[in-house]
Amino acid sequence: MKYNINVHSEIGQLQTVLVHTPGNEIRRISPRRLDDLLFSAVIEPDTAIQEHQTFCQLLQEQNIEVVQLTDLTATTFDKANATAQNQFIETWLDQAEPKLTPEHRKVAKQYLLEQKAKSTLSMVRSMMGGIDKRKVAAANTINGDFLVDPMPNLYFTRDPFASIGHGISINRMKYLTRRRETLFASFILPTTPIIAARKFTLNQLTWAQLRVVIFLYMTNKQWWWGWVNGQPKLPLMF
Repeated sequence: MKYNINVHSEIGQLQTVLVHTPGNEIRRISPRRLDDLLFSAVIEPDTAIQEHQTFCQLLQEQNIEVVQLTDLTATTFDKANATAQNQFIETWLDQAEPKLTPEHRKVAKQYLLEQKAKSTLSMVRSMMGGIDKRKVAAANTINGDFLVDPMPNLYFTRDPFASIGHGISINRMKYLTRRRETLFASFILPTTPIIAARKFTLNQLTWAQLRVVIFLYMTNKQWWWGWVNGQPKLPLMF
């Protein structure tokens, strides 16, 4: 089934919700990385996962369709052409933290492709959960515990993007550790089989939508000039 973006109320009847039940990413939070990963304490991963699964079950019992970010990303990837698939992987590598050296980039890409050979879902989970250096051959050349850090805040799916009328704004996250989270929204929203959003030009905007663009111009000149030049730093679709 296909749904058009059409959210005009925060208190209306919920029909479909996009969630992310946490996975290995929250198992990889160590006490010395709490500040970097924006956590105040190490959480008990099994309990957190179980609680989120219970939350999803409660939603489903209310006849609310629950869409998992991992599943949606994997489905979108499988339906995408080879160029889009490669671009998604390359963008993930570009945005990896810590920044990858050319050699480590090859190692990370090879690891993702090995996971992809198992299943697309396995690859997506590895992207979200990070790459433990013990899983790759170049472990002795990697500082720290990870070749690529995990994304433990992904279960806050409300943050990386928001609906505006019939479209979506993809937000620029304040903290470095969260900026990669928008990668998944940028990939799934324009092409996903269940979500439709349309791009806009200025002469197609309503006054309310134009006010949003003006606000973005006043608060984020970098986004504005990128958008004017056809390379938006903060993509907007209506």
